[in-house]
Amino acid sequence: MRRNAFTLVELLVVISIIALLIALLLPVLAQARAYANSVICMSNQRQMAMALMDYQTSYSGDMFPYVYDTNSGLFNTWVIPLGPYVVNSQKQANQYSSNQIDFQKLESVLMCPSVPAWSEAAINANGYAFCGGVAQNWWWNGYGQYQFKYFQSSYGFNSWLYGPGGTSGTQSLDYFVAPSSNPPAAYWPGHSGPNSNVPAFGDAIWVDGGPLENDPAPSLSYVTGVTNWAYQPPSSGGDMQRWCLTRHGNGVNIAFWDGHVEHVEVKQLWNLSWAAGWSAHPPASVSQMP
Repeated sequence: MRRNAFTLVELLVVISIIALLIALLLPVLAQARAYANSVICMSNQRQMAMALMDYQTSYSGDMFPYVYDTNSGLFNTWVIPLGPYVVNSQKQANQYSSNQIDFQKLESVLMCPSVPAWSEAAINANGYAFCGGVAQNWWWNGYGQYQFKYFQSSYGFNSWLYGPGGTSGTQSLDYFVAPSSNPPAAYWPGHSGPNSNVPAFGDAIWVDGGPLENDPAPSLSYVTGVTNWAYQPPSSGGDMQRWCLTRHGNGVNIAFWDGHVEHVEVKQLWNLSWAAGWSAHPPASVSQMP
């Protein structure tokens, strides 16, 4: 009896067809994965924005201050006061206590699935703090007073939403946490209602940042993640470079003060109302952004 079998030519044709199908499917699968990650990222940020609204309701419309005092070691950005509202755990006795926060659960919400998490060993090997990038989380290794060693996240908070009573370094400030180069009038006034064009959270390279409307466009090598971010003070005094990432396609996801979330192209970031009195006149360099 004659035995049926593939010839070498037939086998090579079949292998070629399979390889072609794989080559065609891989980009589609990658796009689907990227889209799924972006959807999860938006869901995370919406949860954070709703937590912010819940916090304001609990404190009669007030926002939490930024506190960083090198004398006492107290460090309190949005992570600590907002944490229980994000993970629906028991609320703190005050703005500076954190014993009731489930930090592991909180951290899972505050990390974009497109960005791999840092291990504790890697954080210990890289020092006290680290700015992130397109595919890197930021971390701050200075939360010891809150019963956990470090914290990492893919997202930042709009600094112009911090409330009064903050400190920076060893100097108490009359106007929230505004550095000398930033105008105190740019902070949104207390008890302001949620605004649909004011960013609250978004993909970012640092814990927070207060952009100014005349901030120039950063180098494309930073925007695309080719060059790692560093603590680079902009010439204009604002922090727009902390938000200029091509993490999701050609831009980032932004959660607004009213709770909705959008994908925003990098060059459109200047059209959002980050600070009070924003006039949305981007510098000429912005037109060259992706």
